Amino acid sequence: MPASELSLRCLVVDDDPMSVQVVLNCINNTPFLTAIGSYNNPVEAAEFLRTQSVDLLFLDVEMPLLSGIDLLRTLQNPPLTVLITSSKDYAVQAFEHAVVDYLVKPVSYPRFLQAAQKAQELAHRQATAFGGQDT
Repeated sequence: MPASELSLRCLVVDDDPMSVQVVLNCINNTPFLTAIGSYNNPVEAAEFLRTQSVDLLFLDVEMPLLSGIDLLRTLQNPPLTVLITSSKDYAVQAFEHAVVDYLVKPVSYPRFLQAAQKAQELAHRQATAFGGQDT
């Protein structure tokens, strides 16, 4: 399946409801992405991710109780992840966790689309590497 046909199921996790809405609007305007939900509470999101499969996680770094980096550490098989934050200070930590991309707030659609296309290409490579299975 060509990367351009691969659809990704997305989850948004951010403690700021306005930021969640911005990312959901970006997802809704991107034909190859489908939002399956969002969480303002990282602990609830971590529980969801332990029992449900998503292809792409849009994850805020700075959240109360559990940071985005800490949430990633709790997952045995984390999905492709794009970290979103208002600070550039976490970039090194982000890439230590093999995230797809790192977006700095406020998120613009062109930059979001660039990250989403990068995730789609990685998902396509993974699907091809595992015998062409659809992800």
